[in-house]
Amino acid sequence: MASAESGSGVSWVGSLVEPTSKTVDMRSLTPSPAWRPGDPIVDIPRRMGGDSPQAEVPSLPPTGHDLLADRQRLHRGAAPSNLSSPLININTIANTNVNPNDPTMDVGTLQVVVAINSLNGAEFVVYDKITGSTVVPRSTMRQLGAGFPCGTNGNGDAIVLFDEIASRWLLTEFAPGSNVLCTYLSDRADLSGTVVWSHYVFNTPGFPDYPKYGVWPNAYFVAANEAGTSGERPVYALDRLAMLAFQPASLQRFTTPRLAGFLFEALQPADIAGSDLLPLSMPGLFLRHYDDEAHDPANNDPKRDFLELFELHVDFAQPANSRLEGPTRFKVAEFSSNLVNLSTFFVFPQPNGIRLDALREQVMHRAVYRRYPGYESIVANHVTDLFLGPESLYPDDTGAVRWYELRRGGQASELLTTGFEANDTAGRWALHQQGTYAPEDAPGVPADQADRWMAAMSLDAVGNIGMAYNIVRDGSTPIPAGIRFTGRLASDPLGVMTAPETVIVNGSGSIGGARWGDYNDMGVDPVDGCTFWFAGNYTSGGARANRLASFKFDNCVRQGIGMSLTNPSVAICASQATPTLAPPLALEMTMSPGIEGPVELSVQAPLPPGISVSIQPGNLTPPGQATVVVGANNTAPSLSTLFVVGNASDYSQRAPILARVATQMPIAPTLTVPPPEATNVQLVPTFTWGGVAQATSYRIEVAHNITFSPVFFAESVTSTSLRSPISLPPSATLFWRVRASNVCGDSAYTLASFTTAEM
Repeated sequence: MASAESGSGVSWVGSLVEPTSKTVDMRSLTPSPAWRPGDPIVDIPRRMGGDSPQAEVPSLPPTGHDLLADRQRLHRGAAPSNLSSPLININTIANTNVNPNDPTMDVGTLQVVVAINSLNGAEFVVYDKITGSTVVPRSTMRQLGAGFPCGTNGNGDAIVLFDEIASRWLLTEFAPGSNVLCTYLSDRADLSGTVVWSHYVFNTPGFPDYPKYGVWPNAYFVAANEAGTSGERPVYALDRLAMLAFQPASLQRFTTPRLAGFLFEALQPADIAGSDLLPLSMPGLFLRHYDDEAHDPANNDPKRDFLELFELHVDFAQPANSRLEGPTRFKVAEFSSNLVNLSTFFVFPQPNGIRLDALREQVMHRAVYRRYPGYESIVANHVTDLFLGPESLYPDDTGAVRWYELRRGGQASELLTTGFEANDTAGRWALHQQGTYAPEDAPGVPADQADRWMAAMSLDAVGNIGMAYNIVRDGSTPIPAGIRFTGRLASDPLGVMTAPETVIVNGSGSIGGARWGDYNDMGVDPVDGCTFWFAGNYTSGGARANRLASFKFDNCVRQGIGMSLTNPSVAICASQATPTLAPPLALEMTMSPGIEGPVELSVQAPLPPGISVSIQPGNLTPPGQATVVVGANNTAPSLSTLFVVGNASDYSQRAPILARVATQMPIAPTLTVPPPEATNVQLVPTFTWGGVAQATSYRIEVAHNITFSPVFFAESVTSTSLRSPISLPPSATLFWRVRASNVCGDSAYTLASFTTAEM
């Protein structure tokens, strides 16, 4: 392992972005139409911007095949029996009108969200994670925002992340023809009803192609294949704390020198798994792989390549203090990015002979960080050629998954017997293990003669690794592009996936064109800490399809502190100088056997201005219950997420509270559609009214008379429109009225009349 070689300051600071807010009844989103045979199909080109399409011939060419694959082969069959078959295994949102469709997903406390590209921009669907049933049907992401460009014209490259620390959803895409990052941040974890979405549109100097996001304590970190700076590639930091508080947020941009030999390149930010309390000062982490035969052929080492780690220290208050440090280089076993060559997309053949893109340039989405008692881990992977060369002996490229685990703290050891020394971390990141997954019948002869690539992997709460990936092959026994998975226990021998290769779904038929999917995705259930969820591409009847599946290790039992609030939200009217207290919240506490108590309870600082939180008792030994009381004497309305923190031994946990503060009763809204005294109004009209500051809900009533007794219908909604739930009588003069409400009270009704059309 080498120490950091360089550091660079912020290269560009974006102006403060004012957020917009949109209250959305997720049950009333307009479903997206399904693709039908005959509809157009659009190929999205890869955005290239490199200097050299093909590297020079290395001065010391590597020979033979990947040595780590031998280690995997020798352990074949020595597999644990406690990795489950798929628990949920269903077809998910698919849209064959765009190539690639780039499936992405994450799992929250209650639901799973899957998103893809489409001609309508990013589309998403929400599932119940227990039953797999649809909670929110396929809808466009742009419906969660407002205004140009994202709220009217999103363009895909979606990423879905569940922010475990805040218990909120982050959905993202970009917009066509605009240098912007579009983000939609929910105010809660439950997407089954009404959700307030905070919409931020961050400007960037160039088009932020292939954006990849990671959740971190003080920032949402982003990396992109952006050609806005010649010879460099950017990473971004978005002010997460400001975004969670619905405050104006800024963006900082940093750059790294490009790697010669690649036409396409983006770093991969680490994303946190787990909700442990991590320091705000902890630098963000970014990874990329370094193939010295491709990037520095005149000085290559034929037996080693590298994994590179960058650390980003960001200070949003003083950008001059921000810096990107690295790379720290880790020596790894030789791998090969030379799949056919270094530039073609046409690499892995399907049964119809058309080859699919390998995405050789990327550490795949997403790199995962998790903290354990005594140490921290990062896992990541990329594709490699099982055959290193020379081409005269190994003319056929075979895709395999190269994977890594880095550790910091404790003892990290790489036991490869070809000269890789054990690494004592001494407080630094070190290579703990590495492997190449290509199950073999004999050295250099892969089982099924199959290409494996486009993997997604993660860590569960006890250190087990799960990995799912695509598999395809042309030949005497063809394999249409499908999905399989494997894994390893934390206690297994290093460097091997010990679980048997298991089918999630077999493919059928082949697609046309090289574009496959630029990434698949995996997350781990934040509640049990054990269940892996994966979304990825496969072929179905010669069409592009997507699959959602889950699996877990039976030995995984989450250790730690359990904290749950029966009602994790409060609303406070702070219209007076003295503090106003919300009704008490009950905090239920549990603790795994073997953890020493008591649990010390506190509130994560800093609290928003004017907010107070008291907890009684301040410590207890679970099981038990504490009482949490939130107070406010704000002079301004606010929406913020507060955190109750529990600490015991080496474990910590937090429970979020959504606190909404109002300072006055809302004013009466203005009625817009139908306008007062309108005529010829359709019998099932959509009523619309103006939004009111600080309003959290509206009540609409429609009646035959001005006394509103009786009413045709009365509804309470959080949006500013409602389609009539009934058909109104024809040729009738009717009355409608709306009032606004919040915790401080109800406004007066605004009243208007209209006349319906004839039958």
